[in-house]
Amino acid sequence: MKKKMISFFITVVMLFAMLPATAFAATKYGVWVGGKQITSDNAADVLGDGTVSFERKTNTLILDNAALTDTYLFGDIYCGIYCEGDLNIQLKGESRIYLDEEDKSHNGIRVYGDISFEGEGQVIVRARGSHAKGIWSNGIFSVKNGASVHASGLDSKNSADSGAVWAKKGIKLGDKVVESFEYSKVIEYLDESENEYYYIFSPDKETPSLRVKLDAMPVFYAGDVNPDDTLTMRKITVLNSENGEVKIIGMGIAGTEVRVEVTPNREYILKDFILSDTSYRELETRKIDDGKFAFIMPNYNVYIRAQFVKENSVPEQLPFTDVDENEWYGKAIKYVYENDLIAEKLTDKFSPDATATRAMIVSMLWKAEGMPLAEDAGFTDVKEDAYYKKAVDWAKKVGVTAGYGSTFGPDDSVTREQMVSMLYRYAVLKGIDVSVGENTNILSFEDAFSISEYAFPAMQWACGSGIIAGDGAVVFPQGTATRAQLSQVVMMLLG
Repeated sequence: MKKKMISFFITVVMLFAMLPATAFAATKYGVWVGGKQITSDNAADVLGDGTVSFERKTNTLILDNAALTDTYLFGDIYCGIYCEGDLNIQLKGESRIYLDEEDKSHNGIRVYGDISFEGEGQVIVRARGSHAKGIWSNGIFSVKNGASVHASGLDSKNSADSGAVWAKKGIKLGDKVVESFEYSKVIEYLDESENEYYYIFSPDKETPSLRVKLDAMPVFYAGDVNPDDTLTMRKITVLNSENGEVKIIGMGIAGTEVRVEVTPNREYILKDFILSDTSYRELETRKIDDGKFAFIMPNYNVYIRAQFVKENSVPEQLPFTDVDENEWYGKAIKYVYENDLIAEKLTDKFSPDATATRAMIVSMLWKAEGMPLAEDAGFTDVKEDAYYKKAVDWAKKVGVTAGYGSTFGPDDSVTREQMVSMLYRYAVLKGIDVSVGENTNILSFEDAFSISEYAFPAMQWACGSGIIAGDGAVVFPQGTATRAQLSQVVMMLLG
């Protein structure tokens, strides 16, 4: 009998020895945390520091004062937590997921199913980089049982689809799923505490279901992924408002009122307040009181520019020794100087009779707009350190100029038809009435047929509005414009 038992055990041992090593391998789960896949072997202590564990039966990930900075690469997206299906996250203490490398596309948490948060703790999720999202869910997003979720997603390139929370099938508040953020069904309000802003989605103010930190003024959308149809929160950007403070009161939700309080620094006053869309078309605002304005947020991003000037400032004397203020151009050059429209670094010479360049005109218009930033226009003859670089980028973006294909010709003399064409496009951009020249018989000028086809409407407008004048029977479309003449037409348009 003993021999048979020994023979049996030997046989069993031999059979186990013949099994492949994979027969004893840990079971892999479709969840990654901090760049590490969860398996049956590490589920009790995923990262080896006691802060992350996983319960397979309930698909629950427990975060206990976890700090995640490492990522799992899914396609081209770096994820702090990644799950192939539904995921429940239980929060204990304060956990953080910080993904701050701006040259990568980050999702703090990315789940291809429903995601829910529970527990008495909180998690702070911060994602940066291209198309960054704090939390991304292909299903329903829900927060329950006192859990606190703070999320932000900041795109370094200001992409429209970055944001704090994205949920394809909506956000669950109590027993209700808000499929496309219909705000009539949900109470939302702003909580300001120690200069930190939180947006709270809630069935009532006593039961917050989602508390999102707005350190990046994120964009929210849910339901259909088409931003044009479903974006409800838009971005408000303050442009170059030196010598004062601009405070935004409101969340930028389309269709709601946003208030702006403008406070000049000591010895300064507010000269101009402009609200525009991202193509720099001016939008309507309502003045409530001195330094207080309001507007209805459109369903697109907007820019705010406040211009502050010295209070009781004495008009400066022109520093240019070659400019006689009593000459016909004196007032115009004084205008562009006092309004800081000259981008070049000049000393004591303005050279009013010198030929104006293409760089000079776009720089003046750019400075008039508050020097907004735009993506690289891609012109091969515009150097990065040129004084007109940002102006050319802006002018290409908004359609003031298209250049010459791959080049811009910044140092080229600007012709009269090029000059008025840029001014015409800028006038259209600003909503200025350009119909004034429609009845002008420009064909009455002897050199009308030398006007380029693209410039014909602009020349007609400029002649009809008095922006430029011909010399008797000719209008000189191919003639060059002087720096004094450019200053004059800019003042006539903007002054």
